[in-house]
Amino acid sequence: MELVEDLEGGTVLELFAGEGNLSKHVYADKADKIIAVDMDSKALRKAEDKLEGEGVKVETYAANNVDWIEDKLPELKETSHLGNLKVVDFDAFGSPADSMKAFFENYKVTHPIRVGVTDGSSVYISQLGVADNEAKRREWIRRKYGVGYRGSWNRAKQMEILDSFMRRLGDEHGFKVREVNEDHGDQWAVYKGYTVSPD
Repeated sequence: MELVEDLEGGTVLELFAGEGNLSKHVYADKADKIIAVDMDSKALRKAEDKLEGEGVKVETYAANNVDWIEDKLPELKETSHLGNLKVVDFDAFGSPADSMKAFFENYKVTHPIRVGVTDGSSVYISQLGVADNEAKRREWIRRKYGVGYRGSWNRAKQMEILDSFMRRLGDEHGFKVREVNEDHGDQWAVYKGYTVSPD
């Protein structure tokens, strides 16, 4: 809510949209349009049902986020669909890095956009079985995010990685990054909000 508290209209692109809880409770009364992408078509139907009657236009796409970004995003950029893009939400269960890289490779930042990131990398790393091996964790983070870290892994370190990753994406794709807010969940998920604008 803090990231979008003063948002008035525009399009929200919610990647990893799921059943639309975030769209209904955070974006529906702020945006003119929500584009929701998720691999689970049943979840997207629930999202459409939740958002019906909320006064916001909704487009849903059942697809892998990276594939959708690479295939559909260039097409939408050429129409009016994304002309008023105000928010991109990367709400991954695990790491959002691949979707974030794909997005900024395929979308040139020409106006200020708010970026919300949910990073559950710590949970994902645990499922990979490398959480107790610091060398393997560092190697995975470096491969996925292109940045390293020193010291022991903790939530603060995870947020530092996201900040470094966003700055690296900005350097590569010509946009400035400003941190807006941060928080964390109960199971090592961290939440970061940014504003990106043309360099």
